Amino acid sequence: FLGAPVLLGLWRIGVRMSLRWARAHGFNTRTLAIAGSGDLARHVARTVARSPWMGFRVVGLFDDAGGDAGPSTSQGSLDALVDRARTGAVDVVYIAFPPGQAEWQAQELVRKLGDSTASVYLVQDRRSRSADGEQSSRQILPDLWRVDVLQRRRVDLAGIKAVSVYESPFFGLGGWIKRMEDIAISGVALLLLAVPMIAIAIGVK
Repeated sequence: FLGAPVLLGLWRIGVRMSLRWARAHGFNTRTLAIAGSGDLARHVARTVARSPWMGFRVVGLFDDAGGDAGPSTSQGSLDALVDRARTGAVDVVYIAFPPGQAEWQAQELVRKLGDSTASVYLVQDRRSRSADGEQSSRQILPDLWRVDVLQRRRVDLAGIKAVSVYESPFFGLGGWIKRMEDIAISGVALLLLAVPMIAIAIGVK
């Protein structure tokens, strides 16, 4: 009763420290694509580049509207991003369109990424302030009620606020746990089904 919380806490701290060290040295990384080429997208790319412990390797900025992201980061259109995500070349997508960009474009991108294994996040721009000094979001978000409510959660990665739309369960510790659960449950199910299957086989004979 007393030792379990302490051991669980130490275990989580150890895992986090190990992941930080591994990711800072190039291990346990995921490929990240950023949808958008404006100031917000470049801010996300700079933040990720300054935070190697996050475990992301940016493959580029993608946008149909062009922009001044520069040849070193710009990688093509949104369709090229979707193609990469569907082939498994991209693990995570941050949608960081600038304020004022058409909402339908973000919704269409979310829809196209729905049949990929990439985790998709909508970045919220929290850097602007309203006239009364209150911090507010300028980001136009798609209608999140069109996606699975259970998939949605807010995340804070090095100060970047984002909300998840799709999250892949097949990466890292969560992926290993899911795989172990699948094997354990299917193993138990096969054992339980073995008895009636044997009886059925005998009955057929």
